[in-house]
Order: sequence, then structure tokens, then C-alpha cells
Amino acid sequence: MRKTDLLEVVLQSLLTHKQRSEYVLGQTHRAIDESPGPSQSHSDTTRFQTTEVVKEMAKAAEGQSKTIAILGYFKTDPALSRHSEAIELGALARVDFGGIVEDYFVLPDGAGTSVEFENVEVCVVTPASPLGQALLGKRMGDEFDFVANNRSTRIKVLEIF
Repeated sequence: MRKTDLLEVVLQSLLTHKQRSEYVLGQTHRAIDESPGPSQSHSDTTRFQTTEVVKEMAKAAEGQSKTIAILGYFKTDPALSRHSEAIELGALARVDFGGIVEDYFVLPDGAGTSVEFENVEVCVVTPASPLGQALLGKRMGDEFDFVANNRSTRIKVLEIF
């Protein structure tokens, strides 16, 4: 698997999601403009609540922009072209996660983003995430127990790209 091509797919997915978010944000702004003010209704609650939602949506859009910028910059990082014996930033790891084969791409941002690449579902994890932390430094064949939500799952590293 070419990690640079995979990163492009991740970036495209994030960009599409950001564009959808911006569209919804614009629609919500219009809803605020069209919502009744205090003189037209018994309260200004609807406008206030919608304004609060827009503020949160704007923060999320800003976060998406930062993620896209960080990953865009990461495209030039040598870690993407390097094949390492251990899982590190830029690694793509195939693991047996409690009997299910999963592929994880370790990136500096974009955690939780899932994309299909070469007919395989790949999920982005970051070194700051619990799973990312657990994977870092592991080598092919390593097995370990991963605990999340008070539940332990056996993980085996099958391949590192």
C-alpha cells in the first residue's frame, strides 16, 4: 500500500466533510436570520439556541481546517515513505483486533476518520489516542491486551507498511 496515496484519500474525505459542514453552517446562519425575534415571538430562545449551535459548528469547521492543514504538511514527511520495523507516526498497521482484522494509519491528526483504500477500510489513529499510544513501538508479531471502556481485547500486529 502506498501511504502517500492513502493520505490523499484521507485528505479528500476530510475536505468533503468540511465542505458539507460549511454548507450546513451556511444553512443554519440563514435559519437564524429567518427565525423570529423577541418582538415576533414570546421569547428569543430559538434564535439564542441556534446561535449557540452555529458557534459550535464554526469551532468544528476551524478544527477541520487545522486538521487538513496539518495532514497536508505531513505529506512531505519522510515517515510516509519509510518502512519501519516498529509502528511509528506515518505507519500503516494491520492488526488482529480480537479476531477482526483492522487497518490503522497513524497520523498526527484526523483521529476517527475512516476511508476505503484498495478495498480495505482504514481508520486513522493519532499517537495521542489510547489505541495509538498502545500501537506505537509494536513490531510485527507482537501481541498485547488493549483495555478500553473496562474491556480488554487481545491485539496482534500482523503487518506494518
